[in-house]
Amino acid sequence: MTAALVKVAGARRTWFLVLLLAFPLLMLFSHLDVPEGIEAGCLRKVSIGHSAHFIHICDSYSITSQMENLEVFLSKPNAWRGRPVYIFAATGLASGLSPVAGIVRQAVLNGRLSGDFNQSDFLHRYPAYFALTVVNFLVLAVALILALHLGGRDGSSLALGLAAIVASCDYMHSLFWSQHPSFLNILVPLGAVFFFVEGCRTIASSPRRIFWLGLFQAVGMLDYAFAVIWTPAFMAGIAFWALRSPESRAKSLLSKLAIFVLVGCGPYLLWFLLNRFYLHVSISFEAEAYRQFVWILDAQQAGQLAAALAEKARQFGPYVLQSQGPAGAFAVTALLLLAWMGRKQRGILLDPMVVGGLVAILGMLSFNFLQGYFQPRMIHGLTIALFLLVMRLSQLTGQQKTGTALLFMGMALQLTLAFTSNPITLG
Repeated sequence: MTAALVKVAGARRTWFLVLLLAFPLLMLFSHLDVPEGIEAGCLRKVSIGHSAHFIHICDSYSITSQMENLEVFLSKPNAWRGRPVYIFAATGLASGLSPVAGIVRQAVLNGRLSGDFNQSDFLHRYPAYFALTVVNFLVLAVALILALHLGGRDGSSLALGLAAIVASCDYMHSLFWSQHPSFLNILVPLGAVFFFVEGCRTIASSPRRIFWLGLFQAVGMLDYAFAVIWTPAFMAGIAFWALRSPESRAKSLLSKLAIFVLVGCGPYLLWFLLNRFYLHVSISFEAEAYRQFVWILDAQQAGQLAAALAEKARQFGPYVLQSQGPAGAFAVTALLLLAWMGRKQRGILLDPMVVGGLVAILGMLSFNFLQGYFQPRMIHGLTIALFLLVMRLSQLTGQQKTGTALLFMGMALQLTLAFTSNPITLG
């Protein structure tokens, strides 16, 4: 009987995952306009037929150019050197899927495109664009699997609700069909909680599992630098569990941490050293172009550190709130409701996943404040972390039905916003 129930739950989970992977098709018909105040010409609305549309970002020309000439990517300074896995993976997919891309271009795009953009260039580069879109599908699949994993292995309604939140979030609305690594922001909060929880389980994890976790971290960092917060989240998980379980063997923990750091951070360090001392180019485009992170050193050298920190703090607070939008406000309201319903529960704040959610939020806030370059797409992921806390609080307080209803209401709200207003994270 138990085996049959598990089989049914697994089938439900699989079919629901397939359904959520179709959500990007809905987003082709959402409300989408180029927002005001964006650098002239960087965002272009592309229409397919009379109803479907997406936003083409000027960076995509640069990305696809690097994909078409890897020798230049490896030897010349460019904005994407810090994302080699992203470039190489997309290039490999573009080569392997070129025949499929040609069929899609002929059957769907030729003669049906319109908009203020270079159509001939877009169609010429379409195999590369198609590959970048496949990358986004893979990223979405990983995000949904993480959501289901964090929600429980039994295909529970809460796990499905969290996955539905991910599949309908603002990143899907704004960035899925735009060929740009910014879509990887959807993974950052989920990955941070996942790594914290895995850190808590380190003492029981095999070295092989730690190796694969490290490899996941390495791929994340070489795809998108924001994934760097996963490493401190993992370490925080180890520290949290060690404090709760003093009998944990320090030698075992340290050896496994060493494996994780070596595998998770070693490839990025090697890539940095290769570029710095052999290729003689920088992989820190954002630091050089926008003074991200190094603005602190600039301010210190100018004797204005205190004033600069105060000014950034003044800007940052309102920006964080604005970047969450109605979905973020709904998630906070849901959390307050669940906290009130479970007010007699004890020890909730010591639950590993709750602490992991708070660590993820703190890590994202710290990263964004320290980089000093505030963009909604970098901060809106807090909303996903908040909904994850809604899911977990529902489990801990025994309010599974209420939590499920709240998560699916959140999904409905996000879909309504997608079809009635412009995305927050576009820009």
